[in-house]
Amino acid sequence: MKPFIILIGDNNISNYTLIKFLRKNGFDFDEVVVVYTKKTIDNKNYLKKLVKQEFIEINVEDKKEKFLEVKQEILDKLNELKNIEKIFLDFTGGLKSMSLGAYLAIDEYELDESNKYISYVVFDFDKKESKVFFKRGEEYKLDESLSIEEIAGVHGIFELDYKTSNSEFFSVESVLWLLDKIQNEEKEFFEDLWDKKFKELKDLKWKESLKDYLFKIENISNNQLKYLQKYIKSDFLEEYIFYMLNEIKDEVGISEIAWNVRKGKEAKFEVDVIASKDNNLYLFSCTTDKSKNIVKQKGFEAKEKATQLGGKNGTMILVSCIDENWKQELLEDLEEKKGGNPPKIIVFEDLIDYNKLKQKLKEIF
Repeated sequence: MKPFIILIGDNNISNYTLIKFLRKNGFDFDEVVVVYTKKTIDNKNYLKKLVKQEFIEINVEDKKEKFLEVKQEILDKLNELKNIEKIFLDFTGGLKSMSLGAYLAIDEYELDESNKYISYVVFDFDKKESKVFFKRGEEYKLDESLSIEEIAGVHGIFELDYKTSNSEFFSVESVLWLLDKIQNEEKEFFEDLWDKKFKELKDLKWKESLKDYLFKIENISNNQLKYLQKYIKSDFLEEYIFYMLNEIKDEVGISEIAWNVRKGKEAKFEVDVIASKDNNLYLFSCTTDKSKNIVKQKGFEAKEKATQLGGKNGTMILVSCIDENWKQELLEDLEEKKGGNPPKIIVFEDLIDYNKLKQKLKEIF
């Protein structure tokens, strides 16, 4: 038997990434032993669902603060297992007492040192990369490219539904045309027409409002009109970000991009755009609103979702039509809410300049 022992803590992503890395690189463990507490039982279950393997479980809730008792619990479990040839331990997660207890247990276990693999994972927030360090001296970059669904699953969000291509109405020209409408605050176009309920819109002169731009509106069905209305009201901005991320994808090493992301078919949990790079998640929240207070509230909501989906490695990027003059104040307001990576902000002046926006997005990654 070749068990791999991991400690379940708040940040589950290093555990999952390390399991994938070890499997890919020939570390031949055959069982996963998880050490967890009452607080981290959900993370243990999320990990098991992703790994698709039954775990050997050690619940140390009653002794989590006492490293010697944690050590003995792990030693007792190892002694129950038969014919152990190698032991792998990563003591990154969990409480410090759990880490110390686990380390001492493997250190004391009667097995040749050459068959003990003890590791620790460090995440560099500046470089946005993880490295695994082994007691025997080796170190490796954990450059596993996790999918959006894997990163979300690590944090307990499963059954995502999302789009991976632009709609039939999208074009960069249409985005810039609509941004110009927003800049000029054309009430008749938005409030008096496209923001109306769909039943009302059908009976209004919506085609005339598009006469100076060539949308594909010949013989449009009611169903297509619904999508066109949604595009004009809000989707055009997230589709624009989605399109631009695809433009820079290869250059900056983005793994996957999706827009209109939902949990199943639920509208209650919806995210505008998500991108993944290595094992890091980037969440883009897009709004056409120009009100600082409304935009700020959307930023706080998006920060929470970025943590839900991406954990401590999640980064939130707020995309809005707010004026450049409000940018610094808005950024300071959002940074007051501690936890996770610092937020990023893209404003109207960035959006209307194609090359500037592309450069801003490159800098984020």
